Amino acid sequence: MEQIRTIKKTSEARLEMMKKEVIAVEAELEEVRYTASLAGVTTNKEYKKQLGEKQQKLRQVKEKTEAIEQLQQRVVAGLVPACKWVKAACQRHLDDLVRAEHEDFPYEFRPELAARVITFIELLRHVKGKWGGQRLVLEAWQKFFVGCLFGWVRKTDGTRRFRTAFGEVARKNGKSTAAAGIGLYALLAD
Repeated sequence: MEQIRTIKKTSEARLEMMKKEVIAVEAELEEVRYTASLAGVTTNKEYKKQLGEKQQKLRQVKEKTEAIEQLQQRVVAGLVPACKWVKAACQRHLDDLVRAEHEDFPYEFRPELAARVITFIELLRHVKGKWGGQRLVLEAWQKFFVGCLFGWVRKTDGTRRFRTAFGEVARKNGKSTAAAGIGLYALLAD
């Protein structure tokens, strides 16, 4: 008899807990519907489509900025040959990422801005030579250079942290091509 009472109490407690969970889930669902209605989404399909688009955009940003992260970590670790200035730039970037988490640091790195510029440049095409007509493919060092220039912004107003840059690279390494892409972006989309 005591076991039956214990089982009954346990079952009632579980039932009560399940009711609370159902109420919580319904509240969350209602909040999602309300948020979707504020955003102008009328159907579940539209909401899922917009959510999918946002997730795809996040994946693209991650893909574009992953090369930057890998390069700087490999340079700092000494796995990629680099001069002291490149090592210092990579280390500064890593240090600034840590400092950006504090409120008193005036800058923040926004990977979506870096990815936007990289994507823009990679949409451009070579105009002559053996690669004429093919799209540009930025090397990791070029992505790092462009990403640092356009990804770091001021927290207060969103303007770029770096307004000038110096890139010294041996000939035939894509300096002019990258500079042309940066110039076009600054002219058309910045």
